[in-house]
Amino acid sequence: MKPVKIYLTRHGQTLFNLEERMQGHIDAELNAEGIKQAQALAQRIKNDEIDHIYSSPLKRAFKTAQVINLEHEIPLNADDRLKEMGFGSWEGQFIQSIKDEFKPQAHAFWKAPETYIPIDGETFEEVQTRIKSFLKDLVKNHCGETVLIVCHGMLIRNMLSILKGEDTSTVWEHPRIYQTCLTILDYDGQTSEFSMLADASHYKF
Repeated sequence: MKPVKIYLTRHGQTLFNLEERMQGHIDAELNAEGIKQAQALAQRIKNDEIDHIYSSPLKRAFKTAQVINLEHEIPLNADDRLKEMGFGSWEGQFIQSIKDEFKPQAHAFWKAPETYIPIDGETFEEVQTRIKSFLKDLVKNHCGETVLIVCHGMLIRNMLSILKGEDTSTVWEHPRIYQTCLTILDYDGQTSEFSMLADASHYKF
């Protein structure tokens, strides 16, 4: 079976990103900078052959996908399994405030994710379960095709751990996931061959 070629990217910037707040399932819009970032990636890959686009339904990701798709005009599908990790009552709060107020949980989240038990929201295992379901369907439905996935920072970190055959303990060991950074790989459902990892050279961050 031929592998799926995956183009994987994060959405463009939002005000929450700029203010260093946790977003999760909050449906924030792209800001002007986020639109520029999406346009820069769109120009970078405009001549690449892409067959389908899958996006998180959250506005910041779906708008990024729409901007990119102006150069391709191909099927664009929203999938709930690509939503950002749910952070519960942390959503909307400043990251530093979370680290100050919820020290044990914050330490586990950022330093030992395999031990993280949320006050509310999702566990890393729950997030990875839905990602695995999505990837299984991707291979089933698109072998031999090229698919662009537009989602979120924590989603990408968890997805990279899965694609590399690693567990939740490694989610923070991947390169920094800048807005609209690009990862390209071939995936056959078992093994992954990466040709690019979290590259953001199309934009000055």
